[in-house]
Amino acid sequence: MSIFRRGLSPEALRALTALAEEPADNWWKDLLTLWSPSGASAGSRPLRLAVRDGYLNFYLRGQSIAKVGFNRRTGPFAEVHVKYAFADAKEQAYAKLSGLDFAANTPGHAGSYAGLTTLREWMGRAAAWETPEKMQVERLTADNPRIIDLEMGLPAHAERTSALRIDVVALEPTAAGAQVVFWEAKRATDGRIRSQSERPEVVDQIEAYTRYLSNNGHEAAVVSAYRQTCRSLLEFASMAGGYRIRSLDPLVLGVAKGFIDLKVDRTPRLVIFGTDAEFRHPAWGNHQAKLAQMGVPLLTLRSDPYRLPDVGIGL
Repeated sequence: MSIFRRGLSPEALRALTALAEEPADNWWKDLLTLWSPSGASAGSRPLRLAVRDGYLNFYLRGQSIAKVGFNRRTGPFAEVHVKYAFADAKEQAYAKLSGLDFAANTPGHAGSYAGLTTLREWMGRAAAWETPEKMQVERLTADNPRIIDLEMGLPAHAERTSALRIDVVALEPTAAGAQVVFWEAKRATDGRIRSQSERPEVVDQIEAYTRYLSNNGHEAAVVSAYRQTCRSLLEFASMAGGYRIRSLDPLVLGVAKGFIDLKVDRTPRLVIFGTDAEFRHPAWGNHQAKLAQMGVPLLTLRSDPYRLPDVGIGL
């Protein structure tokens, strides 16, 4: 069974530090330039960084612009989907960027990296694949400096062969320190929460996450992983410099430095984006009541700012 982990090896971290300290610009420094931690924005379309087990993902409104990995000698490289790297690409493949060249294992798909210009071209093509739900998740990320992970996948185990994914992971203060909180994001019009059946599909998602987190061994691994995530965010903010360090939330810094105890809320929550009209509709009241009866913690958001609560949601 896979163990839930986050963070890079010391060798990988040293390799990225060396790139960040090079006098000339490079793709890693460019990614850091366009990255903003949650609660902050480097321009109108910032990249968001997610720390994985041995690699990193840079997201633009839900689209993975770059997966940063390492070869057998711990040499860093970035992978980007060919549909972002090349205007004419349609296939499911990835181009690898190392140094000043990037290429895919498909005919005619090779190019030269020209710094931020190239990276912004990729971001421009990615805009065509954005979804309303992911754009609202980005708004949520911009308004909440305690979000520490996006598109989180739980490991597959004996009961299932595929990984569960949840949209947002955040820290929340508690009387004893802080806790990791998981949020599944849906729009008010999503059929998975508006089912006419006795059991909306989203309930199965929430219960699957809860079963995983209720295992004491899993909970301990999640705590360790997200403490390391906070350390990693501080390390990357230090590489990027400037406002990135200042924009990290004090709770994130406290967890990173070991000053704040960390626990896990074992029950994931549902955050639903909608309009006043959608939430006033009589049908919505019935759907919300059904979810509440099934024990699904629920938060509705309809206007700026998209703020997550500091302490619970009235459970």
